[in-house]
Amino acid sequence: MASKIRKRLDKTGVVCRDLVNGRSEIGSAAEAYDKRNGKELQWPLPNVHLGVSAENQEWADKRIPYLLQTPAAKRFVSLEPLLGPIDLTASPTNVFCEARTGPSDCNWEGDESELDPLPSSCEENTEYAGLCPICGSDASFGPSSSKTLLDSINQVIIGAESVGAHAGRECKIEWVRDIVRQCQAAGVKVFIKQIHLWGVNWDDRLFETPEAAKLCLGECKPKRVLVKKIDQFPEDLRIREEI
Repeated sequence: MASKIRKRLDKTGVVCRDLVNGRSEIGSAAEAYDKRNGKELQWPLPNVHLGVSAENQEWADKRIPYLLQTPAAKRFVSLEPLLGPIDLTASPTNVFCEARTGPSDCNWEGDESELDPLPSSCEENTEYAGLCPICGSDASFGPSSSKTLLDSINQVIIGAESVGAHAGRECKIEWVRDIVRQCQAAGVKVFIKQIHLWGVNWDDRLFETPEAAKLCLGECKPKRVLVKKIDQFPEDLRIREEI
């Protein structure tokens, strides 16, 4: 199941939704454990941390809402490889379930693309966007709260792309620094795994941009360098907070 979650967005949605409703393979395994050992497991499992990865804004917007809807003792987001700027202060939803009270209270929020269609008899003259994919109740446009993508996230991991021991596709230091600011403002822990800096073969110094390297070293062709040692990071980015 782990490979399904890691590689397929559609499987991520199905598994996370099943976790919410107690129908997942994890939930089935926990139930079997309960019966076999004659005792009930605490749910969500206190020793299991759940997370998703996102390399840019598109995938952050698609994957993180599933994580936020899934019961978990701890939640983390891995922005690795980071391939673009990401705004984690955005609302993760644009539609919500109207079933807020009573036995069918499901509190689902999500994206319009996840909705089930309205019956053909109701498509005209209705204010609803569609039907909730969880309980089938009417769903309306607009987030029902002021949630952000960082709500209920315990840790954000940031990492530049690596190809073996070398730097992969560019990860700008300004993207990393901006995400760190967002997390610190929200009280979310940050773990910076690796970054890209710039340098040349004949000098040990590293720079945040190729322009800074040229300004200091003169005419040269700086290359992107994969940096894993935290003492080589810019001082304000030497952050590896655990949860």
